Amino acid sequence: MAVKATNDFTLDQLLGKLTVGQLSNIRKNLELKNMSSLRKPELIQALTDKIPGTVPEQLSYMTEQQYTVVEELLSNDGMTQTNSIELIFLNSIGYTHPVEVDGEAFA
Repeated sequence: MAVKATNDFTLDQLLGKLTVGQLSNIRKNLELKNMSSLRKPELIQALTDKIPGTVPEQLSYMTEQQYTVVEELLSNDGMTQTNSIELIFLNSIGYTHPVEVDGEAFA
């Protein structure tokens, strides 16, 4: 499900578009503990607080291809039209979120 991008989004806004199941998968994939009983608003806040702190560790695990996608995102204002397994991985840990700009899908 792509969010229609008409302006800049914050992490909590993008996470808010996900289902509780998707949020829980991100939590599990990042191995974040003591969050399984949280309701959606609390889970969004906890992930918003925790995701930035996971970056150094996650970068150390990334393949060269995954890191290349991160570099592309950083150099293109967080946007890419790459449709790859690397992007699926980044989405699974809450680092990317699909958006739609002028009818085109981006991550």
